Amino acid sequence: MNFYDTFDERKAIITLSRNKSICGGDSGGPLVQLNDEKRYVLVGITVGTSPLCRDPLPKGQERISTFADVRQYVDWICERTGVCPTSVAKSKTQCTMGHFCAISNWFNGYGSRLLKYISELKKKALQLLTILTEIFKNLKFA
Repeated sequence: MNFYDTFDERKAIITLSRNKSICGGDSGGPLVQLNDEKRYVLVGITVGTSPLCRDPLPKGQERISTFADVRQYVDWICERTGVCPTSVAKSKTQCTMGHFCAISNWFNGYGSRLLKYISELKKKALQLLTILTEIFKNLKFA
């Protein structure tokens, strides 16, 4: 199944920028925000960008970066990792196309633990992919 076939854009954070954006290889990486306590907290997971960062932008156009909104998956994250927020701050505005949601006190400092967990998952997935690649290279087909 292709992830893009199941991705729900209503559970996304969209950013627009002419000068800064995510790029190839950034998928799965964090979108963080500095909260009121001057702590970086995880608010999104990188999904993709359009147009691709290697493609030049037409004059006046901005690059769209898409992130999965982590707040939409708090229960799932809590069940799987044991990283459970004591409260989830609600933004004063709705997340809509072209707007970044202001979030404060998110995860109450648990964001760094979650980022570490995600980083380890990415490393393990890459190791598994490397192993599977070697296995398929060595298979002999009749």
